[in-house]
Amino acid sequence: LLQDELGGEAQSVEERVVTASLRVVPSALRTGVEELFTVFAIFAEDAVVPDTAIDAIAPLIRGSAVAAGGAKQKRHVRQALQQLLKGSLLRGSMDSGVSAHDLVRDCMVRRAETREGGLCALQREATDLLLAAFDASGAATSYVSSSLHWHVRQAQQQGVALHTDALLKRVLTHESGDVRKQGAVGIGVDQLR
Repeated sequence: LLQDELGGEAQSVEERVVTASLRVVPSALRTGVEELFTVFAIFAEDAVVPDTAIDAIAPLIRGSAVAAGGAKQKRHVRQALQQLLKGSLLRGSMDSGVSAHDLVRDCMVRRAETREGGLCALQREATDLLLAAFDASGAATSYVSSSLHWHVRQAQQQGVALHTDALLKRVLTHESGDVRKQGAVGIGVDQLR
């Protein structure tokens, strides 16, 4: 029975706990919650992420009402966040920000790697969305000013020269000194040289 439940694959204890926690989410919310869980892999380990940053990357959450846009999207993002907090898959609060334990984040990363292009592609899309949120002077501006370096580091493509990468060039030539600094830190001095 256990092999049937796990699909014949050997799963880690953490993965089984995550799967069980996600299985108790009401079915009407499950798709959005599972997608938010996967997309949360873009954030650094133990980083406290404000809900405004999650709102900025919400379009990455595919196949659910969360990706609808507008006020409806925001409401569904909050519901999904509440479910992840309730299931102890995220820690923190809506007011002070949320984070993922490193073992849970490992499960998030494994799930993100199964998406087309893996975590790097997801991170590139997130970087683009975070830049757009910054440019719009949205509520995520503070998060972008202090944490974009992580996303930039993870968005670098293997074997692609920096001067040919339109996304990273856009970060490095941005009108904001904060964004340029975050880009330089994320890319690293050796790579920039």
